[in-house]
Amino acid sequence: MKTARALGAVNKKIREIVDRRGPALRGLFEDASLDAGKRLRAGLFFNFSQSYGNDAVKIASAIELLHAATLIHDDVLDASPMRRGRQALHVKRGIPLSILYGDYLFSESFSMLAEAGNPRIWEEMTRSLSETLKGEIEEQYRRGDVSLTEEEYLSIIEKKSGTLFGAACKTGLILKDRESPLAERAYKFGLKVGSAYQILDDCSDYFGHNGGKGRFNDFREGVITLPLIYLLKRCSRSERSFIIKKLKGSKACPADFKKIKELMKRYGVISDCCALAQEMLDEAEEDKLCRRRIL
Repeated sequence: MKTARALGAVNKKIREIVDRRGPALRGLFEDASLDAGKRLRAGLFFNFSQSYGNDAVKIASAIELLHAATLIHDDVLDASPMRRGRQALHVKRGIPLSILYGDYLFSESFSMLAEAGNPRIWEEMTRSLSETLKGEIEEQYRRGDVSLTEEEYLSIIEKKSGTLFGAACKTGLILKDRESPLAERAYKFGLKVGSAYQILDDCSDYFGHNGGKGRFNDFREGVITLPLIYLLKRCSRSERSFIIKKLKGSKACPADFKKIKELMKRYGVISDCCALAQEMLDEAEEDKLCRRRIL
């Protein structure tokens, strides 16, 4: 119940920041659908910190703004037309303004972290942003690279997605106990949860609503994710040639996407991706300290 109220306070804090910045930024906030997020990372932060005061709300709000900034930039990089069931910000307002607004949210995030006045948390979130961007750079660099291995993919998503989950857990514990020797365990817990979340999100690019972004967007943009890695490893030589041809420039049509989905079903791709995600969650759940924090 306390966490639910604290998440409400986060929404209020973010709204207050936007409202006092004037109509231009308020309009961008609405167009970016920043009020529609699940606040998963803020929820983890509160559950680990067990603190719900003003500084805690500021830190949780900063984490959510940091996440929102990465989403806005992601949509530009991936040419995603939709976000949370609505047009992505770059579709509504153009790429230059979207990039600037994402940069602005980074700035607001770190301003709030500075106001909270905890140097260790500032340091952790700075490191987290650096790792997230490393993961994004590696993903961009490997677009269209069908030699990407499962291990390399997992390393990328751990950075670009898991890191912020890990930082939310770790900074929550740091706020509760600045010298806690268990902070790294909390971080690793978040890494596993965040990586599992990303695997499932990547599966939804082929099956499911994918957060309102539409299906096969990763494939169209040449983003190599785990379902495609598994499929290319298991399919026949002719099937592999067909997939690579569609991935590397031969425009795919709905019939092609249907065929790729059928191949994924035939080779058990999605079930194995989900099994790996579940394995990560099971490993996280085995940590009794972390279970106490989130239950």
